[in-house]
Parts: sequence; C-alpha cells; structure tokens
Amino acid sequence: MSSKYLGVDVTSHRDIYQETIYQVRKAAATTGALRDIVWRNKHIGIETKTRIYKTCITPILTYAIETRVDTKKTKQTLRTTEMKTLGCLIGKTRRDHVRNEDIRQQCNIQDIVRQHVTGKEKYRLAKIIRDGKPEGKRSSGRPQIRWQDSWSSESQIRLNITQ
Repeated sequence: MSSKYLGVDVTSHRDIYQETIYQVRKAAATTGALRDIVWRNKHIGIETKTRIYKTCITPILTYAIETRVDTKKTKQTLRTTEMKTLGCLIGKTRRDHVRNEDIRQQCNIQDIVRQHVTGKEKYRLAKIIRDGKPEGKRSSGRPQIRWQDSWSSESQIRLNITQ
C-alpha cells in the first residue's frame, strides 16, 4: 500500500531507496528543464548557476532527508545525482575526467549528504539530536506509566489517585 503525503511516498513497508529514487527523478527532471536555459548559457556566471542549483535542486534532493535513515546506497545515489548536475553546471562530463572534489571546489559546494545537517544553524533539532549526548541517569526498574497509557482518561484518573 502506498500514498503520497507532502510529496513523499508513504508505504506500508517503508522502502527508503524508492523514496530516494523518487526524489532523484524529480531533481533530474528539474535539472533537465534548466539545462538549455541556464546550465549551457555562456552569459551566466558559475556563481549565479551555483545559487540557482542551491535554491532549485538541493531542496528537492534533501527533502525529508532528516526523517529517514540513510544507507550507503541512498547516499551514493544522492551524490551521483549531485555530481551529474554540477558537471552539467560547469560544462564538464565524465569523459573530461575531472575529479568530483575539483568540481565541488570550482562551484564552492559541499557534499550534499554532509551539507544538509552540518550547514544549518546550531539550534536545529536534527543537529542537536545528531551531536547531542543524553544527560542524567535513568531510574532503575519499570516505568510507572507507559506513554500509550498517558493518552487515555482512565490512566490520568489512576495517576491522580496514586499521587
């Protein structure tokens, strides 16, 4: 079973790779639409093309990236798509044998997988969770109340009586 919610396919079996492929296809379609208009235009500088890439393509690729667990395969798929777009942006193909680091340096862009969480402001929830360390100590034994029970009215009455 599958349905779309906010542009992301929600499935009963949660196929992360298929979600990534869906986003990559959308980004590739956008890149293709901009190819003749922007990427191959000799009158537009690399800085301007890079800004267009950052505002049009990057959000498509990184949409909902914080809510899924990335695997080696999904990260590689995102990086491959990024490099295809950046190569097109500066007018290079794989036949030119230009290293990815050189292309990124020329465009002044970080790796898309690392950039999304590390480049954001310091108080962002995803960054706090990634870098945070739990403080304090858990109490021993079983919890007094389950989280699921906290939503029922009977448990609220029980909780008030025992306190």
